[in-house]
Amino acid sequence: MNVPSFYILGAPKCGARTIEAWLRGRDDIFLPTPGLENFHATDIQDRLNCSYTYDQAFARGGDRLSGEVSCWYLYSNDAIPNILSQNPDAKFIVCLNNPADVAWALHSDYVNNSVEHIRDFNTAWALSFARRKGRGARMTDDPKLLDYASICSLGRQVTRLLAQVPRDRIQFVFFDDLRERPGLEWRKLEDFLGLKHETRDAWPIEDLVIQRPLVPLHELVMSIKRRVRRIFPRQHITYRLESYVNGFNRRPAPLPAMPTEAREKVSDRLSEDIAILSVLTERDLTDWVA
Repeated sequence: MNVPSFYILGAPKCGARTIEAWLRGRDDIFLPTPGLENFHATDIQDRLNCSYTYDQAFARGGDRLSGEVSCWYLYSNDAIPNILSQNPDAKFIVCLNNPADVAWALHSDYVNNSVEHIRDFNTAWALSFARRKGRGARMTDDPKLLDYASICSLGRQVTRLLAQVPRDRIQFVFFDDLRERPGLEWRKLEDFLGLKHETRDAWPIEDLVIQRPLVPLHELVMSIKRRVRRIFPRQHITYRLESYVNGFNRRPAPLPAMPTEAREKVSDRLSEDIAILSVLTERDLTDWVA
Protein backbone atom coordinates (compact mmCIF):
# COMPACT_ATOMS: atom_id res chain seq x y z
CA MET A 1 0.00 0.00 0.00
CA ASN A 2 1.23 3.51 -0.81
CA VAL A 3 1.47 5.54 2.38
CA PRO A 4 2.48 9.15 3.15
CA SER A 5 5.82 10.05 4.66
CA PHE A 6 4.36 12.76 6.89
CA TYR A 7 1.02 13.69 8.42
CA ILE A 8 -0.35 17.11 9.30
CA LEU A 9 -2.55 16.61 12.34
CA GLY A 10 -5.22 18.77 13.93
CA ALA A 11 -6.70 19.70 16.41
CA PRO A 12 -9.37 21.37 14.30
CA LYS A 13 -9.11 25.12 13.81
CA CYS A 14 -5.39 25.12 14.55
CA GLY A 15 -3.84 25.82 11.14
CA ALA A 16 -3.55 22.40 9.48
CA ARG A 17 -5.26 23.71 6.34
CA THR A 18 -2.96 26.74 6.28
CA ILE A 19 0.13 24.52 6.29
CA GLU A 20 -1.46 22.32 3.65
CA ALA A 21 -2.04 25.36 1.42
CA TRP A 22 1.56 26.49 1.83
CA LEU A 23 2.96 23.05 0.98
CA ARG A 24 0.74 22.58 -2.08
CA GLY A 25 2.76 25.20 -3.89
CA ARG A 26 5.91 23.06 -3.87
CA ASP A 27 6.94 20.80 -6.73
CA ASP A 28 8.67 18.33 -4.41
CA ILE A 29 5.58 17.73 -2.24
CA PHE A 30 2.53 15.62 -3.08
CA LEU A 31 -0.73 16.11 -1.21
CA PRO A 32 -3.82 14.37 -2.65
CA THR A 33 -6.94 16.34 -3.37
CA PRO A 34 -9.28 16.77 -0.38
CA GLY A 35 -11.68 13.93 0.33
CA LEU A 36 -9.40 11.33 1.96
CA GLU A 37 -9.66 12.81 5.43
CA ASN A 38 -9.70 10.56 8.49
CA PHE A 39 -8.93 7.30 6.69
CA HIS A 40 -6.85 6.03 9.61
CA ALA A 41 -9.29 7.28 12.27
CA THR A 42 -11.25 4.04 12.40
CA ASP A 43 -13.02 5.14 15.58
CA ILE A 44 -14.60 8.12 13.80
CA GLN A 45 -17.61 7.49 11.62
CA ASP A 46 -17.21 10.51 9.34
CA ARG A 47 -14.34 9.04 7.36
CA LEU A 48 -13.36 7.45 4.07
CA ASN A 49 -13.63 3.67 4.25
CA CYS A 50 -11.98 2.52 1.04
CA SER A 51 -8.34 1.41 1.09
CA TYR A 52 -8.30 1.10 -2.72
CA THR A 53 -9.14 4.79 -3.19
CA TYR A 54 -6.58 5.80 -0.55
CA ASP A 55 -3.86 3.67 -2.14
CA GLN A 56 -4.63 4.96 -5.62
CA ALA A 57 -4.49 8.58 -4.45
CA PHE A 58 -0.97 8.29 -3.06
CA ALA A 59 0.27 6.17 -5.96
CA ARG A 60 -0.03 9.32 -8.08
CA GLY A 61 2.61 11.04 -5.95
CA GLY A 62 5.50 9.29 -7.67
CA ASP A 63 8.88 10.02 -6.11
CA ARG A 64 7.73 13.20 -4.39
CA LEU A 65 7.51 13.45 -0.62
CA SER A 66 3.86 12.70 0.14
CA GLY A 67 1.74 13.84 3.05
CA GLU A 68 -1.77 13.62 4.40
CA VAL A 69 -3.83 16.19 6.30
CA SER A 70 -6.44 15.34 8.90
CA CYS A 71 -7.86 17.60 11.58
CA TRP A 72 -9.04 14.58 13.59
CA TYR A 73 -6.02 12.27 13.80
CA LEU A 74 -4.79 13.84 17.03
CA TYR A 75 -8.23 13.38 18.64
CA SER A 76 -8.68 9.82 17.38
CA ASN A 77 -7.54 6.91 19.56
CA ASP A 78 -6.98 4.67 16.55
CA ALA A 79 -5.31 6.92 13.99
CA ILE A 80 -1.70 7.01 15.23
CA PRO A 81 -1.43 3.23 15.85
CA ASN A 82 -2.95 2.59 12.41
CA ILE A 83 -0.50 4.98 10.77
CA LEU A 84 2.52 3.51 12.56
CA SER A 85 1.51 -0.02 11.60
CA GLN A 86 1.91 1.01 7.95
CA ASN A 87 4.78 3.49 8.30
CA PRO A 88 6.75 3.20 11.56
CA ASP A 89 9.01 6.08 10.48
CA ALA A 90 6.23 8.58 9.75
CA LYS A 91 6.72 12.22 10.74
CA PHE A 92 3.96 14.30 12.32
CA ILE A 93 3.28 18.03 12.13
CA VAL A 94 0.95 18.79 15.05
CA CYS A 95 -1.09 21.98 14.89
CA LEU A 96 -2.16 23.56 18.18
CA ASN A 97 -4.21 26.56 19.25
CA ASN A 98 -5.81 28.07 22.33
CA PRO A 99 -8.57 25.58 23.33
CA ALA A 100 -11.05 28.43 23.83
CA ASP A 101 -10.47 29.61 20.26
CA VAL A 102 -10.73 26.03 18.99
CA ALA A 103 -14.05 25.44 20.75
CA TRP A 104 -15.52 28.78 19.67
CA ALA A 105 -14.49 28.44 16.02
CA LEU A 106 -15.47 24.78 15.80
CA HIS A 107 -18.93 25.44 17.24
CA SER A 108 -19.45 28.37 14.85
CA ASP A 109 -18.37 26.22 11.91
CA TYR A 110 -20.64 23.38 13.00
CA VAL A 111 -23.64 25.69 13.24
CA ASN A 112 -22.92 27.15 9.79
CA ASN A 113 -22.48 23.67 8.32
CA SER A 114 -25.65 22.15 9.81
CA VAL A 115 -23.74 19.78 12.11
CA GLU A 116 -24.68 21.44 15.42
CA HIS A 117 -28.35 22.14 16.20
CA ILE A 118 -27.61 24.11 19.40
CA ARG A 119 -26.70 27.63 18.35
CA ASP A 120 -25.79 28.90 21.84
CA PHE A 121 -22.15 28.11 22.56
CA ASN A 122 -22.46 27.91 26.35
CA THR A 123 -25.28 25.37 26.07
CA ALA A 124 -23.38 23.27 23.53
CA TRP A 125 -20.22 23.38 25.67
CA ALA A 126 -22.19 22.25 28.74
CA LEU A 127 -23.41 19.20 26.79
CA SER A 128 -19.88 17.89 26.18
CA PHE A 129 -20.26 15.09 28.72
CA ALA A 130 -23.61 14.02 27.25
CA ARG A 131 -22.10 13.91 23.75
CA ARG A 132 -19.23 11.82 25.12
CA LYS A 133 -21.81 9.30 26.25
CA GLY A 134 -23.42 9.27 22.80
CA ARG A 135 -26.33 11.58 23.52
CA GLY A 136 -27.47 15.00 22.36
CA ALA A 137 -26.53 14.85 18.67
CA ARG A 138 -29.18 15.20 15.97
CA MET A 139 -27.31 16.15 12.82
CA THR A 140 -24.27 13.86 12.90
CA ASP A 141 -23.82 10.11 13.16
CA ASP A 142 -20.90 10.50 15.57
CA PRO A 143 -21.72 12.36 18.82
CA LYS A 144 -18.08 12.45 19.95
CA LEU A 145 -17.38 14.96 17.20
CA LEU A 146 -19.56 17.35 19.25
CA ASP A 147 -17.75 16.65 22.53
CA TYR A 148 -16.01 20.03 22.58
CA ALA A 149 -14.27 19.52 25.93
CA SER A 150 -12.56 16.31 24.81
CA ILE A 151 -11.71 17.74 21.39
CA CYS A 152 -10.02 20.71 23.07
CA SER A 153 -8.09 18.63 25.63
CA LEU A 154 -4.90 19.02 23.66
CA GLY A 155 -2.58 18.20 26.54
CA ARG A 156 -4.12 14.75 26.91
CA GLN A 157 -3.94 14.14 23.16
CA VAL A 158 -0.29 15.22 22.88
CA THR A 159 0.55 13.02 25.88
CA ARG A 160 -0.90 10.03 24.04
CA LEU A 161 0.99 10.94 20.85
CA LEU A 162 4.35 11.25 22.64
CA ALA A 163 3.82 7.83 24.21
CA GLN A 164 3.78 6.35 20.70
CA VAL A 165 6.07 8.55 18.58
CA PRO A 166 9.64 9.74 19.34
CA ARG A 167 9.86 13.47 19.97
CA ASP A 168 12.28 14.03 17.08
CA ARG A 169 9.61 12.92 14.60
CA ILE A 170 7.09 15.50 15.82
CA GLN A 171 6.99 19.19 14.92
CA PHE A 172 4.61 21.29 17.03
CA VAL A 173 3.16 24.35 15.29
CA PHE A 174 1.09 26.98 17.09
CA PHE A 175 -1.53 28.87 15.12
CA ASP A 176 -0.46 32.21 16.57
CA ASP A 177 3.05 31.65 15.18
CA LEU A 178 1.67 30.98 11.70
CA ARG A 179 0.01 34.40 11.80
CA GLU A 180 2.73 36.38 13.57
CA ARG A 181 5.97 34.92 12.16
CA PRO A 182 5.09 32.79 9.12
CA GLY A 183 8.54 33.00 7.54
CA LEU A 184 10.24 31.47 10.57
CA GLU A 185 7.63 28.72 10.87
CA TRP A 186 7.95 27.95 7.17
CA ARG A 187 11.70 27.53 7.54
CA LYS A 188 11.20 25.19 10.51
CA LEU A 189 8.77 23.07 8.51
CA GLU A 190 11.20 22.84 5.59
CA ASP A 191 13.97 21.71 7.92
CA PHE A 192 11.73 19.18 9.66
CA LEU A 193 10.67 17.59 6.37
CA GLY A 194 14.17 17.76 4.90
CA LEU A 195 13.16 20.12 2.10
CA LYS A 196 15.25 22.59 0.20
CA HIS A 197 14.61 26.14 1.36
CA GLU A 198 12.33 28.10 -0.95
CA THR A 199 11.43 31.79 -0.82
CA ARG A 200 7.77 32.75 -0.46
CA ASP A 201 6.18 36.15 -1.02
CA ALA A 202 2.77 35.50 0.56
CA TRP A 203 1.56 33.70 3.65
CA PRO A 204 -2.22 33.22 3.32
CA ILE A 205 -3.98 32.09 6.46
CA GLU A 206 -6.95 29.83 5.86
CA ASP A 207 -10.20 31.32 7.20
CA LEU A 208 -11.44 29.70 10.37
CA VAL A 209 -15.16 29.73 9.58
CA ILE A 210 -17.15 28.76 6.51
CA GLN A 211 -20.70 29.95 5.87
CA ARG A 212 -23.37 28.52 3.55
CA PRO A 213 -25.42 31.12 1.64
CA LEU A 214 -28.01 28.45 0.77
CA VAL A 215 -28.50 26.65 4.08
CA PRO A 216 -31.46 24.45 2.99
CA LEU A 217 -29.45 23.17 0.01
CA HIS A 218 -26.52 22.28 2.24
CA GLU A 219 -28.80 20.50 4.70
CA LEU A 220 -30.29 18.48 1.82
CA VAL A 221 -26.84 17.44 0.59
CA MET A 222 -25.75 16.45 4.10
CA SER A 223 -28.93 14.43 4.57
CA ILE A 224 -28.31 12.57 1.29
CA LYS A 225 -24.70 11.99 2.31
CA ARG A 226 -25.68 10.49 5.68
CA ARG A 227 -28.32 8.22 4.13
CA VAL A 228 -26.04 6.96 1.37
CA ARG A 229 -23.19 6.37 3.80
CA ARG A 230 -25.36 4.06 5.89
CA ILE A 231 -25.88 1.87 2.84
CA PHE A 232 -22.51 2.39 1.16
CA PRO A 233 -19.84 3.17 3.76
CA ARG A 234 -17.38 4.16 1.04
CA GLN A 235 -17.83 7.85 1.50
CA HIS A 236 -16.34 8.92 -1.85
CA ILE A 237 -19.65 7.98 -3.52
CA THR A 238 -21.16 11.31 -2.45
CA TYR A 239 -17.94 13.33 -2.54
CA ARG A 240 -18.50 14.66 -6.08
CA LEU A 241 -21.98 15.90 -5.23
CA GLU A 242 -20.75 17.61 -2.08
CA SER A 243 -17.76 19.15 -3.90
CA TYR A 244 -19.96 20.47 -6.70
CA VAL A 245 -22.41 22.14 -4.32
CA ASN A 246 -19.57 23.54 -2.20
CA GLY A 247 -18.25 25.26 -5.31
CA PHE A 248 -21.02 27.87 -5.14
CA ASN A 249 -22.44 27.38 -1.65
CA ARG A 250 -19.34 27.89 0.49
CA ARG A 251 -17.62 31.12 1.45
CA PRO A 252 -15.27 32.28 4.22
CA ALA A 253 -16.68 34.48 6.95
CA PRO A 254 -15.15 36.48 9.81
CA LEU A 255 -15.30 34.80 13.19
CA PRO A 256 -17.27 36.83 15.77
CA ALA A 257 -15.38 37.73 18.94
CA MET A 258 -15.72 35.17 21.73
CA PRO A 259 -17.49 36.57 24.82
CA THR A 260 -15.30 36.79 27.92
CA GLU A 261 -17.68 34.61 29.93
CA ALA A 262 -17.51 31.81 27.38
CA ARG A 263 -13.71 32.03 27.19
CA GLU A 264 -13.45 31.75 30.97
CA LYS A 265 -15.67 28.67 30.99
CA VAL A 266 -13.35 26.88 28.60
CA SER A 267 -10.06 27.97 30.16
CA ASP A 268 -11.24 27.19 33.71
CA ARG A 269 -12.32 23.69 32.75
CA LEU A 270 -9.13 22.95 30.79
CA SER A 271 -6.56 24.78 32.91
CA GLU A 272 -4.83 21.58 34.04
CA ASP A 273 -4.77 20.23 30.50
CA ILE A 274 -3.25 23.50 29.27
CA ALA A 275 -0.55 23.22 31.93
CA ILE A 276 0.28 19.71 30.71
CA LEU A 277 0.51 20.91 27.12
CA SER A 278 2.79 23.75 28.20
CA VAL A 279 5.23 21.29 29.76
CA LEU A 280 5.13 18.85 26.83
CA THR A 281 5.71 21.51 24.18
CA GLU A 282 8.10 23.61 26.34
CA ARG A 283 5.93 26.63 25.60
CA ASP A 284 4.64 29.24 28.03
CA LEU A 285 0.85 29.06 27.66
CA THR A 286 -0.18 31.11 30.68
CA ASP A 287 -1.95 33.60 28.42
CA TRP A 288 -4.36 30.81 27.44
CA VAL A 289 -5.77 30.73 30.97
CA ALA A 290 -8.23 33.61 31.36
